[in-house]
Parts: sequence; structure tokens; C-alpha cells
Amino acid sequence: MNISIDEAMIHFYGRSRDTFKMPNKLIDEGYKVFCLADHGYVFDFRMISWSKLTPEVEDIDNLSRTSSIVFSLIISLPYKYLAFNIYMDNFFSNVLLFLKL
Repeated sequence: MNISIDEAMIHFYGRSRDTFKMPNKLIDEGYKVFCLADHGYVFDFRMISWSKLTPEVEDIDNLSRTSSIVFSLIISLPYKYLAFNIYMDNFFSNVLLFLKL
């Protein structure tokens, strides 16, 4: 089964401390979400905030906050029953994350 992990933006122009501005994206302002998806269906996601830590994500030794979010999405998969090919951007790729996986 092929799974992808990517970031997505939820369009929002109101006032909030939790929004992100990313001028190079199609949706340039809004809430940032990391998604675990396959064939256009989102299986799991994590909302990202400037002001608060994501409650479903625990800090893992030597991993950045972004890598910890990616790791928490991957361990939410039912890996005991299926084999997965995980695809992600270069932004998420680092040696410490791959060693932890």
C-alpha cells in the first residue's frame, strides 16, 4: 500500500495566532496541516500551531518538531497487518527520522 505524507493549508484570512503565511503556496494563508493520505483520501492528520504544541505528538529524542509529527503519523498506521511504502517530501527527510523508523 502506498501512503504519502505532505503538508496542506486550510484557507483562512481571519485573525488567529495559529495561521501560517506561505506566499509560494496555492493557498498562501491559513492553518497548516500535516496529512497522511492515499489516492486523495486523508487517513490521519495533525494540525500545526505557532502557539501550542500538537497534543497527539510527543517529543522524541533528537528529532525536530516536524520530524516528530511525521513519526506520529507513521506510527498511527496499522503496520501489524499491512506493509506500506511511505512517500514524503525532501523537507521531511533526514537521517535521524529514518533511523527511528
